Amino acid sequence: LTRGGSLFAWNWGPDSSRADVLVVGAHTDSPTFRLKPTQGTSAAGLGVLDVEVYGGVLLNSWLDRDLGVAGVVHTADGDSCLVNLGPGFARIPQLAVHLDRDVNEKGLVLNRQTHTRPVWTSTSQEFINLLKGHANGAEIVATDLVLYDSAPSALIGADNSLLASGRLDNQVSCWAAIDALVNGDPQRPFVTALFDHEEVGSESATGAAGPMLELILKSLVEC
Repeated sequence: LTRGGSLFAWNWGPDSSRADVLVVGAHTDSPTFRLKPTQGTSAAGLGVLDVEVYGGVLLNSWLDRDLGVAGVVHTADGDSCLVNLGPGFARIPQLAVHLDRDVNEKGLVLNRQTHTRPVWTSTSQEFINLLKGHANGAEIVATDLVLYDSAPSALIGADNSLLASGRLDNQVSCWAAIDALVNGDPQRPFVTALFDHEEVGSESATGAAGPMLELILKSLVEC
């Protein structure tokens, strides 16, 4: 069962009378930047994206990375479609050292509103027109888009024992929960609950404080 950014899956097993149901929870969302509803800002002749911080972002870790933009656009005809602009669609550049001479002594200080706007174009094209091309030219009335680091995951270290990747919080736990469901003991009732919005408090319809898990467990027991 999927609802927005959440996913719930289960194997109830052949013996539904067992009481020892194993429930594994994780969350699908990670700290990032969300695009604001309206775009079209420019700075120093460059097109920049207006963004808002989502979750506990380490601002400096997003600098000078190849960023993509992904999410959902909703059109006036009631339809919606997935969008993935990337890799390397935008970048949040760090100020050159000769314009910030004290950065190594005083540390990097970033304002989340003015210093984290990604540069995405040096032309006069409009961001909304770019999105229309991915929605077959339909009128776009709403978007739900986020930035992501487009660098691929990698095994690193002399023996490849280390995992380097973006969105490790909490994607590794999501993988482990699904892997346990698929490859675990088929006789044991098992529920995987992957919630959304954990990074911002989880008090939503698809968050851990929402009604979905209780509803699913109740329905499974009743069945």
